Amino acid sequence: MFKKKQSDQEAKAASLAVPLTSPDGQSWVTFPGDVVRSYRHMLSRQTREAPLPSGTALVSALRGEGVTYTSLALGTILAADQAATVCV
Repeated sequence: MFKKKQSDQEAKAASLAVPLTSPDGQSWVTFPGDVVRSYRHMLSRQTREAPLPSGTALVSALRGEGVTYTSLALGTILAADQAATVCV
């Protein structure tokens, strides 16, 4: 009957969401705030000692382990945060 109020943490995570859009502005996928926060944390740890490399490869041993999702999320977050051109 009553809707539960969204917690501050849930609201904050929702505000961190990053969309991946096509050149004509259509949204293909929106990466949730908790995913964005995790990748940003990983990237900030990677760049403490040295800059990011110019190329990165993501591979998996088995089909369905999320390499496509990871690649798209990482590329989208890099492009949004670093104002970089990213090719996935």
